[in-house]
Amino acid sequence: MDLAHAPGTLWMTGFLLASLLLVATLAFGTTDPLGNPRFGLNFDNFAALADPAYRTVLLRSLGYALITCLICLAVAYPVAYAIALRGGRFKNLLIAAIVVPFFANYLVRMYGWSVVLSDDGPLLKALRTLGIADEGTKILQTGPGVIAGLVYGFIVFMIIPLYAAMERMDTSLIEAGRDLYGGPCAPSASSPSPPPGRARPPAASSCSCPPWATSSAPSSWEAPTRS
Repeated sequence: MDLAHAPGTLWMTGFLLASLLLVATLAFGTTDPLGNPRFGLNFDNFAALADPAYRTVLLRSLGYALITCLICLAVAYPVAYAIALRGGRFKNLLIAAIVVPFFANYLVRMYGWSVVLSDDGPLLKALRTLGIADEGTKILQTGPGVIAGLVYGFIVFMIIPLYAAMERMDTSLIEAGRDLYGGPCAPSASSPSPPPGRARPPAASSCSCPPWATSSAPSSWEAPTRS
């Protein structure tokens, strides 16, 4: 690890580990009559995972997280690639256009999208006008609705690390791949892998965001609890 990056890396790692430790500690705790958490050593929470209802929710959440991660990667890779290698003098402007909207609070953005995608929202109204959707079509409180909300909420955390790695990539490697008769996808698929120590694996580090975010999605996005 580059010593220049050590302070920031240790700072972020400390916050990450502290958050995970807090969650793990609360998993063994209980709640008081008002719902406030109380630390303790109680294994009933883990025993409850044997309940089919909890198991269904857990597996569904993991599935949403995995699908969200894959969609984020599929969308973020070409976006980051285009900005890093084709953005030219507009690179900073394009990155700002992606990042600035995310300065707003996460819950504010999610509730804003819940209004746009609601049953009486502008999106479904437009689709009904075009004859694509009918009165029974819903987006909120469905699996695809939850995944769409999570992708919107965390796509930037996939784009920025990928862009940072690709922006420092040696473009001569892509040119060499083309000179060796590599297809349009072959050079770009192998070249963005940075040497050890120069850049962190962006996709791997970003994959951890959506799973943790699943539990913090607003209730209006959540799928029905009935299986």
